[in-house]
Parts: sequence; structure tokens; C-alpha cells
Amino acid sequence: MNFYLLIYLSFWLHSTYCLAQDEQNLFYQLYNLFTGNQTLTNIIPSSWLDYLISLPGSGYLIAFVYWLRHPLLLCFLLPFLLIFFIYFTVILLHLYHLRFWLRRHLNRLLSKFRQSSTSPSISISSTSHIYLDSLAELLRRIVAAVWDAHGRIFHGYEVIGMEKLPPNGPAYLVYYHGTCPFDAYYFTSRYCIERDRFPVPVVDRFLFRVPGLGRLLETIGAIKGSVDECVAHLQPGHILKNGKVSQGDVLLISPGGVREALFSDEFYTVMWENRRGFARISLLSGQPIYPMFTENIRETIRIVQFGKGWWRSLYERTRLPLAIFYGYFPVKLRTYIGDPIYPLPNETSDELASRVSIHYY
Repeated sequence: MNFYLLIYLSFWLHSTYCLAQDEQNLFYQLYNLFTGNQTLTNIIPSSWLDYLISLPGSGYLIAFVYWLRHPLLLCFLLPFLLIFFIYFTVILLHLYHLRFWLRRHLNRLLSKFRQSSTSPSISISSTSHIYLDSLAELLRRIVAAVWDAHGRIFHGYEVIGMEKLPPNGPAYLVYYHGTCPFDAYYFTSRYCIERDRFPVPVVDRFLFRVPGLGRLLETIGAIKGSVDECVAHLQPGHILKNGKVSQGDVLLISPGGVREALFSDEFYTVMWENRRGFARISLLSGQPIYPMFTENIRETIRIVQFGKGWWRSLYERTRLPLAIFYGYFPVKLRTYIGDPIYPLPNETSDELASRVSIHYY
């Protein structure tokens, strides 16, 4: 349709401003324009440009359009700052995973130093691996501190209703998925700092296949999240990776997932479709659902809406999260945690999901 509109506009311009000698020449110029052999400035005659410049206020309009290209270009470049920030964190995690290799080479270096020096020998304790193992939690706290600082400075991030969550034991939070789930990152970091506990986010499987990102997700404790695995994390007595017995984890899940992130609208419409797994988790574990929503979460990074139906069709066929992103605006982010929604006796997953979804309208 846009192509035919361009043809119609070209004929109108031809008849009005004589952009070509005849229709055949006009089609030839359009063909060269689409093939890249000719630019639009070659088609438009200088007399027409002189006429536009002579119009009152045209100079201001041209200056505005020329200036506008800079912020427009910046909008599409800003998302790369987020990518840089994420992969800077990934680099720190790679250094942590190389700790044993670094220790081995450090021992070798110290051995050579002892052989060539008459000073008292310097050695690393044989129990150093115990301290190195404890670096895992230290590193997670460092990552939490970095992301919390980013949220405070860039978005003035705050949480309303943190006191509703139990200080100990399991908690099950269901949140709306923004274009980029900054709220999940910031909430996880804030909860780690204030409660000294590490929430367990449930993420899409394809994220573990993104180069570098899989290691970051493993370090912060993210899981792919089958129903049985999520129920196990909400049950006290769950065995953690370090061998300790859990008292019940704080679980974060977004039923909308990538579909909601890419194709929801400015009205924050939930797109849970027929996903009822999050409700079954609550029914099987007996844990209430704490609804969580972050104000302005779709305003940080936005998606170009042109061709949204085509992108949606492509996603449904391939499950590839493709879209044109722009923004990374420093808007105020405020996360609200609602009152717990307890599963009722003999309630089905559809009924519980409907009761939960009402809190997001």
C-alpha cells in the first residue's frame, strides 16, 4: 500500500511541479531511486527547492529538521549503552570463573619468586579454596550493588510495598514484563541488599543461549523454570547448589514473557494468552501470589510500532525476539507490590489466573 501511495504522490508531484518530462521518465527515475542508482535530490529540481526556501519560515523548518536528526539518531544508539553495561558485568563474571586458573598461575609466580629471593617466603594457604568458594556470594552482592546504584542514579528506582513480603521463607511474585525488564534487575538487587537474600528469577530459555548472558544468569541464580522446578524452589527443604537446605526462595516470574515485552501497548495490556503455569505453581506449592507492577517500565526502551503485525507474525512462527528498539530514557521507575492473592480450595488454574490478571488492569 505504501508503494502505491508513493506512485500516486509521484504522479501528483509530476503534474504539479514537473519533476519529470513524462510518465515514462518518471517511472525510470523511480526505478533508479529504488535500486540505489539515483538519489531523491537528483529527482527534485533546483527551482522547486528555491521555491520552498522562499516560503516564510522555511529556514526555521529546515534548521529544525537538520537539528532533529541528532536526537533521533541518539534514540537508536542509546540501547547499546544497556548492552555495554550488561556485558561489562559479564566480563566481571568471567574473571570470577577464572579464579582457579588465576590462583594456579599466582602460585607458580610466587614459587619462582621464592626461588629467586632471599626474603621470607610468601605462600597461599591450602584452605584458600574455601575463601574462593565464598567469592560466589560476594560477587553476586557486587553485581547487586552495581545494578542498584544504576537504578537509583538513572531511574530514581524505588519499591513500594516491600514490607508485604515475608522476611523469611518463600515468596512468589508475578510481574508485568516491560520492553526490557529493568524492574526485575533492580528489584532483585534491592531485595538482596535490604534482606540479604537472593531472589530466583525465572527467565526464557533462549536467554541462556545468548553469548555471555547465560553465565550472568547462572551467577545470579536464574532458572529456566518448569512448573516442578518452580514448586521445588517455593518449598522449604529445597537443596541449593551449594548443598545448603533452603527455607524457601523468593521466586520472580512474568507469565507474558517475550511476547508481552515486544507486543504489549502503551496501555500496558497483559498478554498472558493461555499461559496458566504460574497459577499451577501457586496451587501446587500452596503459596500466595504477590502481584508486582512497575510504573513507566515501557517508557525506558520503546519499540517502533510500524509493522507491528508483521513482527508479531514472524515471532509466532520463529520465536525470534526481533524488533526495532529506541530510547533508554531516564524515566522514573517505581515498583508496586500488591497484597498476596491466596489460592482458594478447589480453584482451577484458569480461575486463579483470572483473579490475578484483574490486578493489572
